[in-house]
Amino acid sequence: MVPSSAEFSPIDFFSVILTRHATKLISHISELQQGKNVEAIHGSRVAIRTISSHLETFSPFLRRKSTAHLVAQLDWLNAKLAKIRDIDVMINLVGVVENSQVKQPLMTRLYSERLSQELKLQKVLDKPKLDLALKSLANYALQPPIRRKFLALDAKKCRAKITAVISHTWVLLFSQLDNLPKRPKARALHQVRIAAKQCRYAYEAAAESNLMQSPQIEAWTRQLQKQLGQVQDITTLREWIKQQSDLETSIRTQALIYFTPDLPQRKQLIAGSAQTPR
Repeated sequence: MVPSSAEFSPIDFFSVILTRHATKLISHISELQQGKNVEAIHGSRVAIRTISSHLETFSPFLRRKSTAHLVAQLDWLNAKLAKIRDIDVMINLVGVVENSQVKQPLMTRLYSERLSQELKLQKVLDKPKLDLALKSLANYALQPPIRRKFLALDAKKCRAKITAVISHTWVLLFSQLDNLPKRPKARALHQVRIAAKQCRYAYEAAAESNLMQSPQIEAWTRQLQKQLGQVQDITTLREWIKQQSDLETSIRTQALIYFTPDLPQRKQLIAGSAQTPR
């Protein structure tokens, strides 16, 4: 843990929050390569999102060139994992449809697409590019490239600046919420979800490193992220259904009606935040 005294070190702080998730990602990728755990796809994506979020949140303190290189590698890997994970989510959603005339055609196509994406993923898992990306991540996490001007600050100022950046993610989240119309559309809600994830990950990093504890904020952003994630899952499925142009029109229409998202109003999203600091 990062000490709470004057011994605070920015290198230790960033190493703590990055190494934990880098280790998880490397472990999940190993499971995928060995075919041991299909849930490792989801675990890998969570680890990548968390690391990428940290790199964005704390970008003022990190060297641009090396960070941009790592971000590009993580984006490449995340794109390969995202397609199959999205299909898994859609399969779960379609699986509860009772109308077999709608369900079966969709499930057949989804399972076919999943097999195709799985074969593509296996090729990625065998690529030297993946090994290089994971090595770059491990090296970055163990020796975070901190900007010199930040290293020159004393421990108290370092701690204060990092804390301020974490707190700012909360400000940005509520700025997004406050700017929402009363009945926001799915795209606007997705942007709020991204802000909620960044805020949650930042405060979790503060807790992991013993910088500060904010359990109420962590719990509320986690719940908000989950709620908006359900909206995004339905939206993704609807977009996929619309793309199935060769599917019988009546089936597509019924599926789109069934999967009509329940978009929350702005006041519903903000409800529950009264117990958290603003």
